[in-house]
This record gives sequence, structure tokens and C-alpha cells, in this order.
Amino acid sequence: MSDFESLDKILVQQKIDEAIENLPPKCKEIFLLSRKNELTYTQIANELDITRKTVENQMGIALKKLRDKLSPILFLFVWYF
Repeated sequence: MSDFESLDKILVQQKIDEAIENLPPKCKEIFLLSRKNELTYTQIANELDITRKTVENQMGIALKKLRDKLSPILFLFVWYF
């Protein structure tokens, strides 16, 4: 892997991290519990004392916001490599 490719991957990761950081607080918390901590929706609901449906709704919001924010960046990244 060239230095240029490594730099591009770092920049893409920074954009992903920035997009996650800009999620609404509850969306961010639920998204990170799901993706980073690998908790199930049921586990998240129990931990946060909310319904599973709320977790599903918040994950849907988080994923839509991330998709909208990152799709142009990821498209260019995939197209380039």
C-alpha cells in the first residue's frame, strides 16, 4: 500500500468519525453501542431503559444521516481503489 493510499484511508476514516460525532446525542450513543460495543438492539434497550423500537428508530435515523453525509465520499473512495 502506498503512502498516498494510506493517507486517503486515514482521511476517509476521519470523515466517518466526524459524521458519527455530528449525530444527535441519543443517535450517537445508540449507534456506538451497536457498532463499537457490538450490543444487540435488545441489550441497548435494556442498558438505556428504552424500548427496542426506540433503538430501531434511532439506528434508522443514525444510518440515514451517515449514509447521506458519507455516500459521496465513500463512492469516490471505492471508485478510486
